[in-house]
Amino acid sequence: MFVGRRFQRGHGLGSILGGFVRRLVLPFIRNNAKGIVQNVAKTGVEVANDVIDGRSFTDSVKDRVPATIKRGVQNIMFQSAPAKRSRAPVAKRHRRRRRDIFA
Repeated sequence: MFVGRRFQRGHGLGSILGGFVRRLVLPFIRNNAKGIVQNVAKTGVEVANDVIDGRSFTDSVKDRVPATIKRGVQNIMFQSAPAKRSRAPVAKRHRRRRRDIFA
């Protein structure tokens, strides 16, 4: 009777999550990094101004962070999709010609 391995090796949940991160999350962050950094910096300045005006840090963060998230989601939703690169037609691509060995 075949029992198999006690623990799975390779191609498990980590492989699935790694592919998800590589294909979806990282390109999303790369494409939107500038807007995310600007949004976070703006929120930091707003929180600092609130603290300087005498408001508590935690109250300011509780008010400003949800507004920042909402603003970030709206910015991302209204972006146009990145233009897809078109591939050159097959005739224009440099393609190796196969030799006919019977010619």
